[in-house]
Amino acid sequence: ARAGDTLMLVNHDAAPGLMDEMSKMAFYAETKDLLDRAGLSRGDRVRLTVRQLPDRYLVVEIKKIQ
Repeated sequence: ARAGDTLMLVNHDAAPGLMDEMSKMAFYAETKDLLDRAGLSRGDRVRLTVRQLPDRYLVVEIKKIQ
């Protein structure tokens, strides 16, 4: 998959011990299929499970939350 196929721009709360709150941060889904199956729309609230790589955080699970 091309990088643009898996890119998500996320506004996120603080993650204690990891990073402060950010207004926009790029995350990449592990696969395009993972992102497609999540069925996200702009403004959806999500909980992400990420794996830390040397140069970025890779999203390995996406759950929509209310």
